[in-house]
Amino acid sequence: MIIQVKEKHPGGKDSFDAILKKFSDGATRAQDMRPVWPDVIDRIKKTYKYEFSDANPAGWDKISTTYRQWKIKHGYPPTIGIMTGALKTAMTDKAVIQTEKLKLKYDLNENILNPYHKITTGEYAKHFHSARDIPLYARDSIRKFLATTMKRAIKEGFDWS
Repeated sequence: MIIQVKEKHPGGKDSFDAILKKFSDGATRAQDMRPVWPDVIDRIKKTYKYEFSDANPAGWDKISTTYRQWKIKHGYPPTIGIMTGALKTAMTDKAVIQTEKLKLKYDLNENILNPYHKITTGEYAKHFHSARDIPLYARDSIRKFLATTMKRAIKEGFDWS
């Protein structure tokens, strides 16, 4: 016995062809993340700015009173993790960012001169991280945001309206 399936409305929005087209279009849109990258870049910058704030989400040990007074006396902010702000700037406002359809590369700008140490931010970052653990707050926050953003982008790619 052969069963034949015939569509009531072969050209309608719920036809096999229409459904296959929606899947094809959604898969195509999910293969180009460029519309999503600006939101991702903005979130990464905000996360790193928060990382280098008085909120201290990384949970670094407090700076000593003596060091804090020295920083203030010499015109530096009392915030932990910030001397001149060069490293923060290199990770946020002047980060090196490259985007492609399925790739986002977000890097520390290693070529900014740290005015206090007279070395580049790339060299200073090695010193900075050798003196403390690499903070997990930014990494974990960005990973969660990326997972949510990718799921949303894929869902929006499959527009069922």
